Amino acid sequence: VFGSGFLIDTAGHILTNHHVLQPWWHNAQAIPVPSDTFEPTIESMWAYFPGYETPMPLHVRGLSEDFDLGLASVDLPQSRPRPVTIDQQAAISGSPVVLIGYPTGVQGILARVDEPTLKQIARAAGNDTEGLVQELARRKLIRPLVTQGHLGVVGPDRLVYDAQTTHGGSGGPVFDANGKVIGVNFAVLSDFSGSNFAVPISRAASLLATAKSAQAAR
Repeated sequence: VFGSGFLIDTAGHILTNHHVLQPWWHNAQAIPVPSDTFEPTIESMWAYFPGYETPMPLHVRGLSEDFDLGLASVDLPQSRPRPVTIDQQAAISGSPVVLIGYPTGVQGILARVDEPTLKQIARAAGNDTEGLVQELARRKLIRPLVTQGHLGVVGPDRLVYDAQTTHGGSGGPVFDANGKVIGVNFAVLSDFSGSNFAVPISRAASLLATAKSAQAAR
């Protein structure tokens, strides 16, 4: 399972979707056994940052049951990535947006790699997906895809925009024209790429407060 997320502070907190951290949330088809008989768990999760060769263990810190939002954390290295800036003000319909994420997961990354390098990666990783991702990270080829568009509907619980994405882009940040995060991408309209959806960043207030408290306690 692949998804997107973004660093919100220097303590290593990452904001993403609930369904990225728990793929079976509101999706019974994501697990092969009845959820009323077995309790699904994830054995391990890893975060990969652009420009960093080593993956970081990802730990769940909070999950919203009201919105598709989740909070996780990693132990950042000394040369820590730069966190985003968040804008709590209301978004404006018609304004430009930029969406960053990893739509289609590994396939989207491989599609931007030249043929000779692809062959080298295939020889090194074989048929092992985890090894493939690690090899991409070692070569610093894990880079997000950036798309642009405009906000259409601005509602209390969702933003609708035409910046393109697909599965794998869930949890990615939606930026306004000032480079500040205004939403968290969570869904696409499968039959029409001109309408994709984000949870307004204001709905992440409780998770952001959890992260702030944890950072202050350090």
